[in-house]
Amino acid sequence: MTIKKGSMVFVWICILVLALGISGCSKQQSATSNNKTSSQKEATESSETKDYGTPDALGRVGYHCDIEADKKNFNGKVDIVVGDNLYTTQINDWYTNFDQYEGKTVEIEGYYINKYAPCTFVGRYGPSCPYCNGGYVSFEFYTQEDLSDLKPVQDWIKVIGILRQGEDKTGVFKYIEVLSLEKMDEVGMSTVTN
Repeated sequence: MTIKKGSMVFVWICILVLALGISGCSKQQSATSNNKTSSQKEATESSETKDYGTPDALGRVGYHCDIEADKKNFNGKVDIVVGDNLYTTQINDWYTNFDQYEGKTVEIEGYYINKYAPCTFVGRYGPSCPYCNGGYVSFEFYTQEDLSDLKPVQDWIKVIGILRQGEDKTGVFKYIEVLSLEKMDEVGMSTVTN
């Protein structure tokens, strides 16, 4: 049996999209306390007593940023603009090489997604294939703005913000601290393949 190179690339893209669906809000603990090693028990006990901050109005914790101060200090310079081409690749690189991006200011457009409430995401549809259910290529964002007027996976938004790392009882997660969020008049390229 021969597998064409294009087919393998497509399968890898599907696997990548599925992997991107796992974020700070969707992490699950699978080990039970009976199966934990002593070092795992110590880490769990430590995380249970650790203070992750005061929950905001939506009950979120772990977002360690000062949005108002950062908005005042923002000079309008954006380090990375995520366009239609290499959308998936850029987001995947943020997840895998975050140490190279933390603190950078980014601009990204996509649908407003709140499927994993209270966490919110900006993203687009990813590729689908016979081997996977095409999902979203997305990145979490954090804002204190009222988003109740936005319609999930209908409204197209532009987010400008700073790449940050947070931590809560589920673990470490990455997000965009929003400096500016704008509802756009038109939907852009809704499905991305690379």
